[in-house]
Amino acid sequence: LTQLERHYAETLSETSPAPVSMRRVVVLFGRNEPDTRFVQSLCTHLSSWVKRGVLDIWHAEMPMAGNLDDEMRRRLADADAVLPVLSADFWVDEKINANWLPEALRLHRDRGTRIVPLLHRACDFDETELAPFPLLPAGGKPLRNWPDEDEAFSNIVNNLKRLLYD
Repeated sequence: LTQLERHYAETLSETSPAPVSMRRVVVLFGRNEPDTRFVQSLCTHLSSWVKRGVLDIWHAEMPMAGNLDDEMRRRLADADAVLPVLSADFWVDEKINANWLPEALRLHRDRGTRIVPLLHRACDFDETELAPFPLLPAGGKPLRNWPDEDEAFSNIVNNLKRLLYD
């Protein structure tokens, strides 16, 4: 029995992956119907990570206590990564462009918060402050233009794993 326990412990330690620490992610998006649906689908595709306790995802449509600006500042300050959802609506949202995006970029410069733009709908972003960051889905094709939406979300999820945990 002792030999069996030792063998089991050795086998378990060889095959078990190292525990992954939880990452906190904030999603920034223009609060409109198409982008809101995208964020809801993204959260669904990431739900297994949340259930396993390796991801805490937050966005402005989630329940909160108090003022949205205060909550957003607090969430951004605690975030490991910020996921801007790019569309034409993103660039005209005053709260995002005057407050939240500049704060996310400052946190990136000051402490290395990761910025990972998600291209939901075609828009002009090549000359913006987000142009240098790794864009998902890989290949620069807007998620909305993929023939298979689940495949596009799979591309995003797999690349997020690499960007957040490697």
